[in-house]
Amino acid sequence: MALVLLAIWIFFEIGTDGLFLSSANMTNLLRQASLVGILAVGMVLVIVSGHIDLSAGSAVGLTAIVAAELQINQGMSTVPTILLVILIGLAMGVWQGFWIAYAGVPSFVVTLAGLLAFRGIALVITKGFTFAPFHDSFVKVFQSFLEIGVSVALVAVAYVLYVGGTTWERLRLAGRPSRSTIASIVLGALVLAGAFVYLGWVFADNRGMPIPILIAAAIAAALAFTARRTRFGRHLYAIGGNREAARLSGINIARNTFLVFVLMGGLYAVVGILLGARLNSAPPNAGFFMELDAIAAAVIGGTSLMGGTGTIGGALVGALLVQSIANGMSLENIQSDYQLIVTGMLLIVAVYIDMATKRRRRG
Repeated sequence: MALVLLAIWIFFEIGTDGLFLSSANMTNLLRQASLVGILAVGMVLVIVSGHIDLSAGSAVGLTAIVAAELQINQGMSTVPTILLVILIGLAMGVWQGFWIAYAGVPSFVVTLAGLLAFRGIALVITKGFTFAPFHDSFVKVFQSFLEIGVSVALVAVAYVLYVGGTTWERLRLAGRPSRSTIASIVLGALVLAGAFVYLGWVFADNRGMPIPILIAAAIAAALAFTARRTRFGRHLYAIGGNREAARLSGINIARNTFLVFVLMGGLYAVVGILLGARLNSAPPNAGFFMELDAIAAAVIGGTSLMGGTGTIGGALVGALLVQSIANGMSLENIQSDYQLIVTGMLLIVAVYIDMATKRRRRG
């Protein structure tokens, strides 16, 4: 998928006469992808555990509308608004998690009901009107930029931590690494160095790193650690990989399922707040189709819809790929209808590759 992403970038760079990879457009692209990326990394854990969440877009829209209602119509200040919206997002996660984990209702049914109910509540609150604008402090908190020096330093630190961590992991698994393994590690580090240098240039040449990108990176790093290094994360993979074996090994399936949907509820709130701040408004259709973008990003990034397989990093690449197509086609003045067609075809191809790979491994 990383190579496919690179090919898409080159294609649109040529098609837009050098505009696509400019620092201004890339900053905008990364900021757009950060919202889908946050939902996608949460969706990975949901899908890995053998479930699905069709309500994410409606839930995000509802949290953005609740934030607007509190700020614009009720006059609430920024900090209490954020805290209350996060509590509401968690409550939505608790509601859905209860029905799925403890009442035994399939996640497809529960989250489909959530998709309809949350969207309906949003329409009731807004009565079909758009709420705008938010308080300046609300918009600035989530749409401001870090200083250029701080942005470049964070990119450098991220490169060192990521390359250092992955190199140590590969060397540990290899035991006594061969020359080809060492050469592969060095080549990968050099390629990543080029990518991170470009990212540093993007922030340095523009206005610095947007706050939403920093928030998305922090959430992704935390969930990647959770997935790989904690008992909760390992249990989710075990449940999705073989539910009966997980039950027999003593894993509390209901509790872990409940917690992953509560976690998803918190992400609804974060993305809803960021979406409202980016738009500086909350339209009644806020978050429309975001759940499909998140699912597509997770699956395109290698998450198996059958459960048990998926990575946070893959979901981020998938989110960037989906948004790159949308951004590039917009720059070329291609209608959004065709963007949906292309994304849908990519999803089919990604699922086919996943199923074909599983069949080949069984064979």
